[in-house]
Amino acid sequence: MEMLISLLSGDYELFINAIVYSEVVFLFLSKTTGLSAFTLKKKPTVVTNSGVGKVIALLGQFKVAEINDVVLQTASEIIKNHGLLPNDAIILATAKVYGMSLATLDSDFEAPSKAENVSIYSP
Repeated sequence: MEMLISLLSGDYELFINAIVYSEVVFLFLSKTTGLSAFTLKKKPTVVTNSGVGKVIALLGQFKVAEINDVVLQTASEIIKNHGLLPNDAIILATAKVYGMSLATLDSDFEAPSKAENVSIYSP
């Protein structure tokens, strides 16, 4: 939460991609409802009544970086070279292709980010 507050209160141009959007919304739903994706699919009213609109509004403050062919080709190389799973590779590739720093608390990004010359933001 500290990192998010720091980012939103700073003078930064903030971006997410579709993977980050999906992961943040799902993490919110999972933590607030305690339900799996499989169960949530069958209970749309639980999703709509979860307060998810607040998370979606928060994410609306970010610009969206497109996941295009170049990002996917770069992600493929990151998977092959560093063993990141596809979603993480796409997130790192997005930062690399667009020349952005990566704001994350996930230590899985440390070595691959360094090797790909992508700086990691820390408040």
